[in-house]
Order: sequence, then C-alpha cells, then structure tokens
Amino acid sequence: MPGYHWGVCLQETTIGRMLGYLAPYRRQAALSYAGMVVIVLGQISVPLLIRATINAGIIHFNERILAFGSVSILIVAFVEAAIRFDRSYWLQYLGERVACDLRAQLLAQILRQPPDADGLDDGELLVRITDDVTNVRTFLATSCRVAVHALLTGLGIIGIMLALDWRLSLVALLPLPCLVLLVFRYSSRLEGAYVQIQAQLDTLITHAQENLVGIRIVRAFVQEETELARFQGMAATLYDRQLQAVLIRTVLSPLTVVLAGLSTAVVLGLGGTMVVDGKLNIGTILAFSLYLGMLADPIQNISWIAGDVARAQASARRIFTVLDAPPKIVSPRHAVAPAPVRGEVTLEDVVFNYSGSGVDVLRGVSLVASPGMQLGLTGPVGSGKSTVMQLLPRFFDVTAGRVTIDGVDVRDWDLYHLRHQIGLVTQETILFSLTVRENIAFAWPDAPLEAVVEAAQQAQAHAFIAQLPQGYETRLDEGVALSGGQRQRLALARALLVNPPILILDDVTSNLDLETDVALREALRTLSYGRTCFLVSQRLTTLRHADRIYVFDEGRIVEQGAPQELLTQSGRYRRLADLQHPEPSGLSEASGAPSERTE
Repeated sequence: MPGYHWGVCLQETTIGRMLGYLAPYRRQAALSYAGMVVIVLGQISVPLLIRATINAGIIHFNERILAFGSVSILIVAFVEAAIRFDRSYWLQYLGERVACDLRAQLLAQILRQPPDADGLDDGELLVRITDDVTNVRTFLATSCRVAVHALLTGLGIIGIMLALDWRLSLVALLPLPCLVLLVFRYSSRLEGAYVQIQAQLDTLITHAQENLVGIRIVRAFVQEETELARFQGMAATLYDRQLQAVLIRTVLSPLTVVLAGLSTAVVLGLGGTMVVDGKLNIGTILAFSLYLGMLADPIQNISWIAGDVARAQASARRIFTVLDAPPKIVSPRHAVAPAPVRGEVTLEDVVFNYSGSGVDVLRGVSLVASPGMQLGLTGPVGSGKSTVMQLLPRFFDVTAGRVTIDGVDVRDWDLYHLRHQIGLVTQETILFSLTVRENIAFAWPDAPLEAVVEAAQQAQAHAFIAQLPQGYETRLDEGVALSGGQRQRLALARALLVNPPILILDDVTSNLDLETDVALREALRTLSYGRTCFLVSQRLTTLRHADRIYVFDEGRIVEQGAPQELLTQSGRYRRLADLQHPEPSGLSEASGAPSERTE
C-alpha cells in the first residue's frame, strides 16, 4: 500500500517524529488548521472580489455590484480576524503542550539512566531540556503554521492565476522554480550551521555551570579573569556561528524580493500590452498584480522559516538521541518483589568497571551482611568502597559476579521495590527547593508530621529545625543558610523516615562537628537494630561499633574482621589507626578502638 508506506516513511523522519507529538491533540490541531483554510480562502477571494467590483461595478456603473463587493470584502476581513485569534491561540497551546510533554519525557529518560549514560554532562542535558525543546515548540507552534499557510496560499493563488489567464501566469511564475531550488539548497546548509550552534551552546552552558558550582575555588585561586576570558572565547565562537546562520538566512530574503519584482514587471509589461490589445480587462490585470503581491509573502515566509525548520531538526535530533537511548537499568520482565525483606546482603566475586573505561574499579569483591549487622567499609580514596554501595540499589550493574539481597540477585528484583528497601545518605548532600518537612518526607510525601519529627530527632536534626523561621515549614530556597552538618542530618532523616531494612551511610560524618558526630554514632547503635547498616568512612571512630569492617585497596578487600581484631594486626587498618591517632593513648582500652578524645 503506497499510502501506508509513505506514512511510515514520514513518521521515521525527524519532521515526522516532531509532528507525531501533535497526535494526542489532533482535535485542537484539526480545528486550528481548518480555521487556517477558511482564512486562506477569504484572503485569496479578495482580489477576485475587487476584479468583479471594478469590471462590473465601476466600469459599468453598477451600484449594486459595487456595494456587494465592498460589503463582501468587509465581511471577509471580520471573519478572518475572528478565526485568526482562535487559530493562533490553539496553535500556541499545541506548541506549549508538546514542549511540556517533551521536557517530561526527557527528564524521565534521564532519571532512568545510570549517571554515566550517553556521555552527556549536566550542561548538555540542560540545553536539551530548555533550548532544544524551545526550538521544537517554535517549529510546531509557528513554523508549521506559517509553512501550511504559505503553501495553501501559494497553491490557491497559482490555481486562480492559471484560471484567469494561463499564458500570463506561466510567464509570471517562471522565476518560482529557481527560488524553490535555492530554498532547499540553503536549508541543508542551515541545518548544519544550527547543529554547530547547539553544540557550542552546550559547551558554553557547561562552562558557566562549572564556574557557578565552583565559584569559591575560582575566587580562592584568583582566576576570575582567566575564567571570564575562557567564557568570552566560547561566547565569541557561538556568536560567529550564529552570525553565519543569520547570513545564510538573510541571503534568501532579498532574492525573493528581486524575483517577485521581476514577476510583477513581467505582468505589468505583458499584461498592459494585452489590455491595450483588448485581450485582457483592467480588473484582471489588477487582480494579477494583487495576487503576485500576495504570492511574494508566502514565498518570502517559506524562505525565512527554512531556518526555523533547520534549527528545529537539529534540536530534535539531539532530543531523540537522548530519548532513543534504551535504559540500561530496568526491571526484568518477570521481576520479583520479595516481602518481607530481611536485609541479608551478599556480594559474590563482584567485578565492576564503568562503561567505556575498561578499568576494573572492583575486582573479586565478596562480603556478607546479615540482618541487624553494622558493616564498616574503609580504605583510601578511590579504593572502591563507595562503588560497592552503588551496586546495591542497582545504580549500576556488576560486570561480573552478583549482588543478592535475601538470596535474590538484585537484577531479578522489581527496581522500584528494590530501591524502596534501601535508605541512602551520601557525603554529597542534595536538598530540594521545598520545605524542611517536604525534604524529609521526599520518599513518603503523605507522611504525618509526627513521623517526620521522629525521623528528625533520630538524625539529631530536630533542635536546629525548631530554630528555623517557620520550623518544619521553612522553605530551603528562601535564603536559609544551613551548614554542611545540618544538611547531612536532614538527608539522614529523609532516609530514616521510610524505615528501610537496609541503610547505607556513605561518609556521612565528614561534615559533622565532633559533638553531633558522637551523638549520631550513639544513635546509630539504636537505629541499626533490626536493619542491615553499611557505614562507609575513612574516620575510624565512625566505625568503632561496627560488627565487621572491610578494608578496601585498589578495588579489592585486603582485610576484614572486627575492629578489635584488625587493631591487633599489622595491616592497613592498623596503619590507618596509627595515622589518625599517632599517640598510644589514642586507643581505647575498653574496646581496642580509637577513642573519642583524639578524634
């Protein structure tokens, strides 16, 4: 079926995919474009009304026809104005709805991917969600309207001109094929130019974002001028590429004017001769002149929106690159959701490397955590201890070996159910522009206030929350400055609220003051009761009450055992203890672990 094949081919093109986003709103689109057809019919009927009014009304002095023509033109104007408002509103509505849908799809896709997916940094993804989506919205809300209007108007005018006098029409329309070829030629060049513009915009936004995040470092090392110079260089490159695109676009506009002027001159010259010879009447040549003037607008509009279409295609391809990337971490087809969850965690000969790196971050890691145990993970920076904790909630999948919870491989779990069983607190604390209560209740939005307060008390956060201007209803985007330790305690309260059977605390005490650190560690002895608790830290005092400690080095577990056992050995753990507590009195006689006094 040729029609079906053509439809499938259109859907597979970039423009076809963009238009496909209008499908959920086909009713509004149909009404909008039906109104456009009425507007075009009214516009192209005006020269015919003028022709009839001149030939039958003015030349033959027929007052009825003169009045009818005048009133008809006025009615057409009012109808067009009424329909134009409704059409413009609904087309803008369609553009905004599609933009909203695209942004939601992009964010959903980004959230489903692991952090290293696609090799795109935050700045590049931000440009896709904002600028690229805006370009697609402009295409659907404005460029499509202008293109369809120009096409209908042009075809209507050409058809009427051929009906009025086909010989004069053929001569007048001779320049048209040349203009069409020019539009197609320059459109392909424009698309390439806009691909480069969007890529440079990625670079510019990423650089600006890095400077905003690291502004203290820039100031501390007095690199303001250097970073500004780099930014200006990137901005200059973007300026040059945009100017090149503008130059390509503006070349078409004067060409359309010249070709339209050429057609008008031909009509006046040849048509005037035909009028003198009695082969053509005054009304017809006037209608021809009006139609040529009207034809110049759609031709010029098409040449101008060629740039918008090229820009939208470049942006759409960048968007579809993200949307078409299959999620790497998904629930299996026959996912399981064990209940109740006891929290027994096992790593069996786990090997892991980040995609594309080819370097094993973990090499043959095995460990066992029983429910109710506190496990400590320590070792130098980059040893792999934090990577292990990203494998439990399946932020990444193992390269070899397996990770199980309650004897079930995490890759067989329902992903939502799996992550609901794990409370995660990291050193890099992320709080949202919400109230304190909403931040703590992030995973349980309907949590009662009593539960939120209890979680805050467990995390040693209630005291400072009570001192905030609106307490738990204080918004964290209204100039409220929290210390690193306060932010950390809010993150801990967020994890504790859902009462997970597995709790991961990844270097959470690094930003805490000594008093809060001691209080929190004492609280953890109670909080870890009945749940599996992983403590990742280089501060050995944080690990003093752990049931078992695993010492990592270069992706391997080099030591394991209870804190007291490891201190009696001359291994890496003992050397770390000596570095942190060089004096003999730094060891607690009671527990054999580092004492609080030297922390």
